[in-house]
Amino acid sequence: MNLETKKEAEIAVGAVVDALEHTLLNNLGIDGFSLKLGGFGKFKVRHTKPITRRVGFSGETVITKTKRKIRFVSLGMLRGSETGN
Repeated sequence: MNLETKKEAEIAVGAVVDALEHTLLNNLGIDGFSLKLGGFGKFKVRHTKPITRRVGFSGETVITKTKRKIRFVSLGMLRGSETGN
């Protein structure tokens, strides 16, 4: 992009991050939605269903809440530089 100052680069990166954030927020309700940034990583939205569990000592049965998680999976050179690979 050949930006002249650090401030200009910060503004450009901020705009990209804002766009990513808004896209994820607009698609949180879609289970399995993914947003891939080539060579960097992928964000994936996952919904978990409530399950019935038994509480240890009391023996009481409770139902867990529905959860929504966003997972990031690194790709490309970033993935190759992770420890354990």
